[in-house]
Amino acid sequence: MKMIFKEILKKIYRRIFGKIYADMEAKVRHLEDKMLVIQSGLWDEEFYVRESGWCRRGDDTPLDHYLTKGWTQGFEPSEKFDGNAILNAKPDLQINPLVYFLRYGRYPLGNAFRAPEETVRKYLDAKAARTQPVKKVVYSCVTNGYDDLNEIRAFYFTPPDWDYVCFTDDETLIQQKTLGIWEIRPLRFTEMDVIRNARRHKLQPHALFPEYEESLYVDANVNILTPYVFQEIARRKTDLLISAHATRKCLYEEFQFVLSGGLIDPELGAKQIQAYRDAGFPENYGLHETNVLYRRHHEPKVKALMEEWLYWIENFTQRDQLSLSFALWKHGISVKESSIHNARVENPDFCVFTHAGRLRKKKET
Repeated sequence: MKMIFKEILKKIYRRIFGKIYADMEAKVRHLEDKMLVIQSGLWDEEFYVRESGWCRRGDDTPLDHYLTKGWTQGFEPSEKFDGNAILNAKPDLQINPLVYFLRYGRYPLGNAFRAPEETVRKYLDAKAARTQPVKKVVYSCVTNGYDDLNEIRAFYFTPPDWDYVCFTDDETLIQQKTLGIWEIRPLRFTEMDVIRNARRHKLQPHALFPEYEESLYVDANVNILTPYVFQEIARRKTDLLISAHATRKCLYEEFQFVLSGGLIDPELGAKQIQAYRDAGFPENYGLHETNVLYRRHHEPKVKALMEEWLYWIENFTQRDQLSLSFALWKHGISVKESSIHNARVENPDFCVFTHAGRLRKKKET
């Protein structure tokens, strides 16, 4: 009888104190979430009250309401953040999308920082008011529906003294001729496979833009959030700047990573590695992630570098990260001196989100 009584007491104890502990844990997590959101700069109380129609009930605050209920009703924390893009891409998400974004990294399933349409209008007005053509262009290339340009009708930070061009094989976009800030142009290079055609556009701005002196290539899943990259261009006064790799500094290690993941043909990859070793290319020379790429593209040394880089992509593996470091080394260019910080990981200056093509594949499987 005593044993039975003890077991009953244990169950009661666990039930009572377990609930107390769970409630305390939930309150602590809620306070942590509030601090995280406040410190992020993505909370605008006036905006939220205006958009949600919030009115005080007890001790509830607008931020409490957003964190617990408002996000489930489709309300956003500010004009700066698009939580519904994350929810649409990840419909099974059970937590607040802004908290998810802040806690689990800056690589969301959708573009979380959508520029308001006013940004597009202001840019187009400024462009129409120009008295002479600009000499700087931001550009991208979208082939085979791999990215959705509607995700970035304008960058969150869109400087007015640059033009914006996107090359694509999307006939609907080509017929439109423009989308947001973008001038739409058909592909210039179509002789090779889809991936290598896109790479040629990425690597040959000197052929694409004879009328411009400077170009900034960005992958179409990269949103520019701040003036950082443009400030670096102005400050460093160099011919070449490329985003650094997030985790690795050795091209040979990158080869092992992509080979282990089955991302390239192993025989072709082995030939490429051997060619690098035969040339004397050292380990740990440095590594870039090539989703942000600035060039003074008519400079002879830049053109020579791009042609070298393109040779390896056309004749060996199509992954451009696997040949850039070697091309830089061969042309006497330091990875460190040509780097800006990585755009993907924990970076307040960019938002990198999943390619639309990858999302489709994931849904299909």
